[in-house]
Amino acid sequence: MAARILFSVIALAALSCDVGVRTRTPAYVEVSSPPVEIETAPTVIYGGHATYFYRDHWYYRDHGSWRYYRHEPGILIEHRSRWHSNERHERYNRR
Repeated sequence: MAARILFSVIALAALSCDVGVRTRTPAYVEVSSPPVEIETAPTVIYGGHATYFYRDHWYYRDHGSWRYYRHEPGILIEHRSRWHSNERHERYNRR
Protein backbone atom coordinates (compact mmCIF):
# COMPACT_ATOMS: atom_id res chain seq x y z
CA MET A 1 0.00 0.00 0.00
CA ALA A 2 2.80 2.41 0.90
CA ALA A 3 4.50 1.62 -2.41
CA ARG A 4 1.34 2.59 -4.34
CA ILE A 5 1.08 5.90 -2.50
CA LEU A 6 4.74 6.65 -3.10
CA PHE A 7 4.38 5.80 -6.80
CA SER A 8 1.31 8.07 -7.08
CA VAL A 9 3.13 10.98 -5.45
CA ILE A 10 6.14 10.58 -7.76
CA ALA A 11 3.90 10.31 -10.84
CA LEU A 12 1.97 13.47 -9.91
CA ALA A 13 5.19 15.38 -9.28
CA ALA A 14 6.56 14.34 -12.67
CA LEU A 15 3.36 15.39 -14.44
CA SER A 16 3.29 18.81 -12.80
CA CYS A 17 6.91 19.47 -13.85
CA ASP A 18 6.18 18.48 -17.43
CA VAL A 19 3.14 20.75 -17.67
CA GLY A 20 5.20 23.76 -16.49
CA VAL A 21 7.69 23.31 -19.30
CA ARG A 22 5.05 23.16 -22.02
CA THR A 23 3.31 26.38 -21.01
CA ARG A 24 6.41 28.62 -20.99
CA THR A 25 6.09 31.62 -23.26
CA PRO A 26 9.18 32.57 -25.27
CA ALA A 27 10.85 35.89 -24.40
CA TYR A 28 10.46 37.06 -27.98
CA VAL A 29 7.93 37.34 -30.79
CA GLU A 30 9.06 36.22 -34.23
CA VAL A 31 8.02 38.47 -37.13
CA SER A 32 7.90 37.63 -40.82
CA SER A 33 9.88 40.72 -41.81
CA PRO A 34 11.25 43.78 -40.03
CA PRO A 35 9.68 47.22 -40.39
CA VAL A 36 10.92 48.98 -43.53
CA GLU A 37 12.50 51.86 -41.55
CA ILE A 38 14.32 49.59 -39.06
CA GLU A 39 17.81 50.72 -40.11
CA THR A 40 17.04 54.34 -39.21
CA ALA A 41 15.92 53.40 -35.69
CA PRO A 42 18.16 53.93 -32.63
CA THR A 43 20.51 50.96 -32.22
CA VAL A 44 22.20 49.31 -29.24
CA ILE A 45 24.36 46.18 -29.14
CA TYR A 46 22.57 43.83 -26.73
CA GLY A 47 22.93 40.06 -26.39
CA GLY A 48 25.73 40.09 -28.96
CA HIS A 49 23.65 41.58 -31.78
CA ALA A 50 22.35 44.93 -32.99
CA THR A 51 19.00 45.72 -31.38
CA TYR A 52 16.79 48.41 -32.90
CA PHE A 53 14.13 50.39 -31.01
CA TYR A 54 11.15 50.98 -33.28
CA ARG A 55 7.53 51.75 -32.32
CA ASP A 56 7.81 50.59 -28.70
CA HIS A 57 9.65 47.33 -29.47
CA TRP A 58 13.29 46.24 -29.55
CA TYR A 59 13.89 44.26 -32.78
CA TYR A 60 16.88 42.06 -33.55
CA ARG A 61 17.97 39.55 -36.17
CA ASP A 62 18.64 35.97 -35.11
CA HIS A 63 20.08 33.65 -37.78
CA GLY A 64 18.12 35.34 -40.57
CA SER A 65 14.85 35.64 -38.62
CA TRP A 66 13.59 38.89 -37.11
CA ARG A 67 12.24 39.03 -33.56
CA TYR A 68 11.33 41.53 -30.92
CA TYR A 69 11.41 41.16 -27.15
CA ARG A 70 8.05 40.41 -25.57
CA HIS A 71 9.11 42.33 -22.43
CA GLU A 72 11.67 45.11 -22.59
CA PRO A 73 14.93 44.07 -20.88
CA GLY A 74 16.00 46.39 -18.06
CA ILE A 75 19.22 47.59 -19.64
CA LEU A 76 17.34 48.53 -22.82
CA ILE A 77 14.85 50.54 -20.74
CA GLU A 78 17.84 52.51 -19.44
CA HIS A 79 19.12 53.20 -22.97
CA ARG A 80 15.69 54.32 -24.14
CA SER A 81 15.21 56.65 -21.17
CA ARG A 82 18.63 58.25 -21.85
CA TRP A 83 17.67 58.87 -25.49
CA HIS A 84 14.39 60.52 -24.49
CA SER A 85 16.21 62.61 -21.89
CA ASN A 86 18.78 63.76 -24.48
CA GLU A 87 16.02 64.60 -27.00
CA ARG A 88 14.26 66.82 -24.44
CA HIS A 89 17.58 68.46 -23.56
CA GLU A 90 18.40 69.14 -27.23
CA ARG A 91 14.93 70.61 -27.90
CA TYR A 92 15.32 72.95 -24.92
CA ASN A 93 18.79 74.12 -26.07
CA ARG A 94 17.56 74.90 -29.62
CA ARG A 95 15.12 77.56 -28.36
